[in-house]
Order: sequence, then C-alpha cells, then structure tokens
Amino acid sequence: MGRKILVDIDNTLTTPDVIIKKMAEMFGSSFITSDELKSYRMGDAFGVTRQQEKLCWDLFGYESIGNSEINIKTTKTIYDSIIKKDDEVHIITARPQNYEGITKQWLEQHNIRYDNLILVGRNSKIGLIEQLKIEVVIDDKPDLFNEIEVIKQLFPKSNTATLINENLFHRYVVDYPYNENVTSEFRICRKTGEIKEGYYGN
Repeated sequence: MGRKILVDIDNTLTTPDVIIKKMAEMFGSSFITSDELKSYRMGDAFGVTRQQEKLCWDLFGYESIGNSEINIKTTKTIYDSIIKKDDEVHIITARPQNYEGITKQWLEQHNIRYDNLILVGRNSKIGLIEQLKIEVVIDDKPDLFNEIEVIKQLFPKSNTATLINENLFHRYVVDYPYNENVTSEFRICRKTGEIKEGYYGN
C-alpha cells in the first residue's frame, strides 16, 4: 500500500504570475517577479492593506484561479519523482469552497492525478494532515510547516509526530523567498524542479 500525500495547488502546481499581474494592474504598480515575494501574503509586495488584498481576491480571484498557469517543472517533479503509482494523493488547497468546480476543471485540463480534493478556505490544513495520516506534504505556505513543528513538540504521541520521529514523514517545500527558513526534509526549486536538501534551522 502506498503513502498518503498532501499536494497543494497555488504556488505549488501553479505559478503566481497571473494573480501578481492582476494585483499590479489593480493597485497601479509595476509587475514583480516571484523572487520579490518576501511574504506569503502577496499584498505585502504592493504595500497594500489586508482589506485591499481581500477586495482584490474577491473581485478577481475566481478569474485568476481559472487562468492559473501550471508550473510544469515542479508538477513534473512532484508526479514523476515523488508520487508513486500506488500513493494516495490528497489535493488540499486554501481555495474557498465555491471554487471547487473551477478547481476540478483546472485539474482535469492539466491531467493532474488525485484521489481526493479538499478546499479548506481560510482554515488550516494541519488537522487534515493528522486525521488523514498524511505522510508526505508538498506545499509552499510557511505557516503550515511551522504548525507541523508545533504538533511535533506539543503532541509527541500524535500520528504526525510519530511519523516524523521515525523518519517516515517527508516535507517538500516549493521554494520562495517567504519560506526559505521553514523546517523540511526537502525543497523543490520552483524554477528548475530540482529537489534539494531541506533546512533544519540552527
């Protein structure tokens, strides 16, 4: 029996370019590259408030997600080098529930294999990692990897902590400037798809 794998969508299977372009247009700013994303919250790159960023997502999120560009190199690495034939793939995304239909269309359009799709909205994925007994996490969000470390420290008898302690839990971070210091076993270069050694702090 294969492993249970969590795969994120946005900034993992996709590039952030479409939403960056839309934000630049909306806020009258110059286009920036993913190398300039020092914060997971994209609005920080444009110097706007959380309310302004939320309004941008409310107005253009559906359109931007529908037009998301696949990151071919990271996706190929994930499906060719990490996920095996008998693995169980859970695509778990922070997209809101009302984006389920367009998300399924996008996954089908790009021939993305998965067994289960869960849209958590603003909720954390950490509970699902524990409940589903996830063994491999592939994501870009720094808060999620920090929460995994908290689980390991506060709940040493949890399934997640047990897997980590037995070296059976693997974290793959799709690298951006905003997540360069999170704890993980591996990092995936978003530009080349190359898998590199992870970071374990001091």
